[in-house]
Amino acid sequence: MGELKIIGGLVKGKKIKSCKGLYVRPVLARIKKSLFDIIQHDLKDAECLDLFSGTGSIGLEAISRGAKYVIFVEKHPVAIQTIRHNINLLGFEQKSKLLSGDVFVITKDIKRKFDIIFLDPPFPTLDIEELLTYISNVDLLKRSGTIILHHPLHKLSMEKIEKLMCIRKIKYGQNLLSFYKLIEFIS
Repeated sequence: MGELKIIGGLVKGKKIKSCKGLYVRPVLARIKKSLFDIIQHDLKDAECLDLFSGTGSIGLEAISRGAKYVIFVEKHPVAIQTIRHNINLLGFEQKSKLLSGDVFVITKDIKRKFDIIFLDPPFPTLDIEELLTYISNVDLLKRSGTIILHHPLHKLSMEKIEKLMCIRKIKYGQNLLSFYKLIEFIS
């Protein structure tokens, strides 16, 4: 297992575990830094959902920087063990919950709405449009909330999908961060 670091906030510099394998692809440090620079003012007391959590690096960074609570959803057993280890290592047990299983099944039973939803799906196997359509329809996003999608440049996401509108895209080499909001609440 390799190691990653929390890059800001309460536990800045603390190392967390990673896991090797084709199913886990941690976000590059420069993309993670840029992402959290962009959303830093939206994180205080935010309730977040980290889908396809991998190592938990994004959700843990959010807690470190002031998020009130993060729910992690991951289905791969080694990644689940890694997230659990990292939550305990950082002492974030009271600020997080780990749900194990398929995103498309687990999220149907979540009865709360979120300020920020992080999506970092497995690139080759998942249709981005299908995922965003699903997330739009399960009604997990608060009125002023944001969905942040990390995806490869060659898998461009549409500007408008169901109730969502892309308000910003940022390119990092062969990667994109796409930011979505509910159309009816875009000012």
